[in-house]
Amino acid sequence: MERELNATFEQCLECLLRPDRFLGESRYTYRASRLDGVYEIVFKWVKWGITRFYRVRLRVVQEGPVVRYVSTPDSDYEFYMEFHLRPGGDGRTRVWVEARMKAGLMADLLGRKDYARFVEELVDRGLGAMLSAVAEERRSVGAGQARPRCEDCLLYEFSNKYCYYLKGPIANPEDPPCGGRGFIEHRL
Repeated sequence: MERELNATFEQCLECLLRPDRFLGESRYTYRASRLDGVYEIVFKWVKWGITRFYRVRLRVVQEGPVVRYVSTPDSDYEFYMEFHLRPGGDGRTRVWVEARMKAGLMADLLGRKDYARFVEELVDRGLGAMLSAVAEERRSVGAGQARPRCEDCLLYEFSNKYCYYLKGPIANPEDPPCGGRGFIEHRL
């Protein structure tokens, strides 16, 4: 999956280097914690009335603009997420994500479509939380814009025309459905 955000490379990198916070925002995350430089994430999956928990222990590896979440040998399940960050113009950053998890027969039965939704939700909730934190710092500074546009807002994601403030797609970015209430100038 790929997202283009109105956040700087540094802001995105800072967020990704804390998987307990980044992955902890998802409805699929039961618990996220840091233990001696290793992170433990417990995912909760409910399907067909059956609840399963998947404990993953991982470490963070950063190599320039690439951040990887890699499961440790003592993890109950194999887990891998790789984020590629590419700074763009106007303080934007493009984030490309690859993920895989070996979670046994149950996950194999659920299939790739459910797993893709799981990964998208993990990433979008993490990015949304990161942008919300940045927005709180900027909220008072961004007030008073004459005519806000979604494209100029920190909380707007370009590739899907998605608003992290409203938590939904935007039909007309020239006329924000929030009326400017959630507008945070991304250049501030």
